[in-house]
Amino acid sequence: MIPPSKNTLSGSCKRRKVVIFIVSCMALLALLSYACKERNPQMGILLGTLEGDASEAIGINDAGMVIGHWWEKDGRQRAFLWTQQTGAQDIGTLGGSYCEAVGINNNAGMITGRTGTTNHGNRAFLWTKEMGMQDIGTLGSNYSYATAINDAGMIVGNSDTRDNEEHAFWWTREDGMQSFDIPDTERIRPKAINKAGVVTGTLLTKQGKMHSFIWTREGGGQVIGTLGGDYSWISDINDAGKIVGDSMIPNGNENAFIWDQENGMRTLTFGGDSNATAINNAGMVVGYADTKGPAIHAFLWTQEDGMQDLGTLGGTFSDAVAINNAGKVVGRSLTKNGKSRAFVWTQEGGMQNLGALGYDHSRAVAINESGQIVGYVWNDPPFWIRTLYWAHQEIGLPSKYLPKIRGVSEYSEAALWTVPVAKKSE
Repeated sequence: MIPPSKNTLSGSCKRRKVVIFIVSCMALLALLSYACKERNPQMGILLGTLEGDASEAIGINDAGMVIGHWWEKDGRQRAFLWTQQTGAQDIGTLGGSYCEAVGINNNAGMITGRTGTTNHGNRAFLWTKEMGMQDIGTLGSNYSYATAINDAGMIVGNSDTRDNEEHAFWWTREDGMQSFDIPDTERIRPKAINKAGVVTGTLLTKQGKMHSFIWTREGGGQVIGTLGGDYSWISDINDAGKIVGDSMIPNGNENAFIWDQENGMRTLTFGGDSNATAINNAGMVVGYADTKGPAIHAFLWTQEDGMQDLGTLGGTFSDAVAINNAGKVVGRSLTKNGKSRAFVWTQEGGMQNLGALGYDHSRAVAINESGQIVGYVWNDPPFWIRTLYWAHQEIGLPSKYLPKIRGVSEYSEAALWTVPVAKKSE
């Protein structure tokens, strides 16, 4: 056999180097493509779990201040505030072992919620950077909890009286805690409050029906009823006083609605069940609804265009949970392989995958006016979000209406995304 010449060996080596270079470039491009879709560090950061095993973000104000919960290793829930300057910090308790934050406003980042006390009570609180956590009192008992705060610092919630009767309350620094009632009701649960101090929520009538309501200090309460069924419940209110939520209809199914004083309650549906979750100040509504398929898709409703299907990231399920005043929508969607992914949707870019930052799943829960998005990521297996399950169970809903929503896992972590929105390819 004649050995190959030096030139032949040189040519062979060159071809091999070219092939290796091409393969390396293809692998690098594939890796970069995957990173851009799933693990681009520019797209999101993890906010940590403090000293526990899990955390979840629940809200963000327009200054980029994030609130959420973390769980100690023994399972006790605590609340945190995260900022770019300080990172995550435990906001403390009133001497008890747990704390739940429910809202943060745009006025200096006032936080409200409920916390345990040294004498095993449960108190609504106001937290500020200057004063820390303050007990805002009760209506005569050892029990109160806040459910919402507006930008003026007005807080609403529930408290027991000396007679152990639960009443709704409103609170301001000037007036302290004041109860409010609506005639012919057994129980009132405030859910949200807008800048003007209009309160909305759900009440239980003396006939055992659960209806939505609005209330103001000047005008008192107004029951806004249902879409013909036994129940309706509130999700959100905008600064114009428009309300969105869900209601049973006569056949027992559930439909999303929008309500205002001029038009009353209007149904938002593709023809099947639907749920509305949020409304912005332009009156744009988001939620999720049954589609033909069968599948459940996130939707956007506007007065001009009606219902719009926002699609999915390849799976059969998506839900929209928040929308800012620019019309950017966030939520989560299943992918083709069954993974949950946080998304942001815009009219220009459509639905974009925010990735999972190295975890199995992700979910977005809130967006501010700057387009900063918060949520959480988690690994398999998931379990129920305790706070959501508790809220619906406590109001007295039959078990069939409890939300079938899976959330944080035992090893979840809060996350923040700041994403430059790409334009949809033609």
